[in-house]
Amino acid sequence: MFAQTSETAHIDSLIKVLPGLKDDSNKAYVLYDLSYSHFSINADEGIKWGQECIALSRKLGWEKGLAFANR
Repeated sequence: MFAQTSETAHIDSLIKVLPGLKDDSNKAYVLYDLSYSHFSINADEGIKWGQECIALSRKLGWEKGLAFANR
C-alpha cells in the first residue's frame, strides 16, 4: 500500500509540472516517466502517456525518445 501511495504522489507531481514544460526532450522524459509509473496502477493510462511521448518525440525528431516510449 505504501508503494502505491508513493507512486501516486510521484505521478501527481509529474502531472503538476507538465503544463509548464516546453515541447522538448525534458517534457518527453516526463511523459515517459508518467507512462512507466502507471504500469502497475493503470495500464490504459500508461499507454496514453506513452503515446503522447511518442507523438512529441516524433515532432522533435528525437529517436532516443521514441526508443524510450516504445519500451
